[in-house]
Amino acid sequence: MPLRRVAGRLDGVPVELLPHQDVDDILAAIAGARLFVGSSLHGNLIALAYGVPHVGFGARVRKLDLMLRTWDPTSPEGAVEPASIAGRCLQVLAADRAGLPEKTTELRATAHASFEEQASLVNG
Repeated sequence: MPLRRVAGRLDGVPVELLPHQDVDDILAAIAGARLFVGSSLHGNLIALAYGVPHVGFGARVRKLDLMLRTWDPTSPEGAVEPASIAGRCLQVLAADRAGLPEKTTELRATAHASFEEQASLVNG
């Protein structure tokens, strides 16, 4: 499994690869993680919303790459290619996280406003 190979290159960083669980379990696991790594747009969004360091991989996953470049101040280069995951993980774990709580608050407010706008359009 490719993720096991990546995990083996993280030089002593504890890694837990989770089996597929229900949505609530996955959300809780990401929200409580020390680091999230994945090609999932939603997984990276959850990590960002909870202030969890994260690495999006698969630059060809266009929505993920653009979301990271647009919304994530810790990932201005966007998603990385699989060969760069281990190095990026170590970089992200060592990065200064100052300013991230403010960005998280901004993202939550933006999402809330978007939902309110959609609700008003649906409800007339």
